[in-house]
Amino acid sequence: MLRAAGRGRAAANEPVRATGLVSDVLLGLLAGRDAVLPAPPDPQELFPAVRERIAALREEGRTLQHPEIRLQGPDRTETLPRPGHPPRPVPAAV
Repeated sequence: MLRAAGRGRAAANEPVRATGLVSDVLLGLLAGRDAVLPAPPDPQELFPAVRERIAALREEGRTLQHPEIRLQGPDRTETLPRPGHPPRPVPAAV
């Protein structure tokens, strides 16, 4: 699962187009993969390109978000942090 922003962070949306920035980036990446669709895309393969595009949008001042990837399967659940940043602790439930 690719998340537009980490827990407790706001994701940027485009209300006119009724889509989020991360969704828009992902749809653009998938558009060039018609030959392999409808096979499910590999989120680990797509995530570096998503991260790079969102970083460019941050530099343009269009968003402050930092997308994350959460990998979940029968034998693991893992959230990959941004490069160079330690994982953020998840706040305890009250």
